[in-house]
Amino acid sequence: MLFSGLNPWLFIAGSAEGGTVAFIGAEGYIKQTAVHPQIFPIRIVMANFINLLYAIIAFVAFYLFMNPDAFGPSMLMVFPGLAIIFIFVLGMANMSAVIHLHVRDFQPVQAIFMQGMFFATPIVFPPEMLRDQGFAFIYHINPFYYMLEVVRSPLLGTGLPALRVYIMAVFLAVIYFLMSALLVMKVHKNIVFKL
Repeated sequence: MLFSGLNPWLFIAGSAEGGTVAFIGAEGYIKQTAVHPQIFPIRIVMANFINLLYAIIAFVAFYLFMNPDAFGPSMLMVFPGLAIIFIFVLGMANMSAVIHLHVRDFQPVQAIFMQGMFFATPIVFPPEMLRDQGFAFIYHINPFYYMLEVVRSPLLGTGLPALRVYIMAVFLAVIYFLMSALLVMKVHKNIVFKL
């Protein structure tokens, strides 16, 4: 349970962290070439996504040894879950990159926010623990819960998340990505002057 929750979380947190320096770190490329700046947050997310895939392969090998009875066709639903989380995280990287252009102290603020969200998201504990204590609203209003659940539940082979979890995850991913892409397009011409 811990391994299956931490891997997607590290992808989310690492991409958000890397997103803050996506434009700043590529200053030379942006100033000297005509490449669209959207490529730099994508590069950060892709690198973290490859790491996530390696971690999932390690998880599957370990889980096959520990719990072979859990394996079944429902585990294939991890692929749509990975697509959903990728789109959401790309939106996060875009937002982080643009905000960091305007607020250079955004990176430590975001790190503190992500650390707080780590403890508010059922990663190292099951969501039932919050629900049984009457705090289900904490994970119901938490977008990271939906992103993790569409990956973690299929990986564990214990069943698929409810349809509303998938609907909410897709909705959040698409809305967040579209907002961030519009923001990148809006500042596209001025990125050189902000660096």
